[in-house]
Amino acid sequence: MDIGKLRHKVIIKSVNGTDDGQGGETEGTPTTVATIWGNVKPMQGKRALEYGQIIGHKPYTITMNYRNDITIDNTSLFVYASRTFETHSVITIEEDFKQLEIICYEKK
Repeated sequence: MDIGKLRHKVIIKSVNGTDDGQGGETEGTPTTVATIWGNVKPMQGKRALEYGQIIGHKPYTITMNYRNDITIDNTSLFVYASRTFETHSVITIEEDFKQLEIICYEKK
């Protein structure tokens, strides 16, 4: 991907659950892990339909450069333009560990 396409400032947040004392967890307060430059765009066509069936919301992709100093998993949140996105899956583009594609959907 052309580095110029990574023009959206995105905040990555982590949410750590806390024990509720009854065998479950309550969602903790999100804490900022990093601020990155990425490309945020809605998915289109067949690919959106595939992910839409899984998560029930319109999916987005966030493309970013790979960073080994942070961990991104299905509990990670991404904040862009005052909108919060929940992670569905993380894909390493071309398995070369240069860029990641995060499939996510807007948190309501």
